[in-house]
Amino acid sequence: YTLRCRIWLGSQPTEGVFANLREGYPGRHGMSEKVQKDYHRWLRRLGWVILLLAASFWTLFTGAEMVSGLVSGEAASLRGGLLEFAVFAAPLWLGAILVWRWPPVGVAWLLLDGVALVVLFAVRALTFYVPPAGLAMTALTLVLPPLAAGVLFLVDWRRGRIH
Repeated sequence: YTLRCRIWLGSQPTEGVFANLREGYPGRHGMSEKVQKDYHRWLRRLGWVILLLAASFWTLFTGAEMVSGLVSGEAASLRGGLLEFAVFAAPLWLGAILVWRWPPVGVAWLLLDGVALVVLFAVRALTFYVPPAGLAMTALTLVLPPLAAGVLFLVDWRRGRIH
């Protein structure tokens, strides 16, 4: 056992699997500059994909609800669609604009939006019965996208990549 660990970990500072994580090697955490740049690019791209997919989904969903309200003549459906757009889709689009122009403000907005939605639906779940499948869909479609995108943009921004 000791022999295997010494071979795997290495008995000298420049040997073994974790040698590139030790001090003295180029790059942060043992990553070369090219790997760091690609890592930042993927964090940023994944954040944009999550954010834009969620914003597009909620825009389409609330737009379809408003159109159905216009076609059926129900004013309540039209008002509900506008309210849903204002609560669900508009903050995501605003977050996208803020992240694009002012990354720290956009990150704070997305994280605040995610936390506000957690509080909103926690209060709703405590006051009304919400089936577990409804809670799961709420978490996946409303709460998780702004939080995930905000965290990805935060990590990207904190590591030095602004846009």
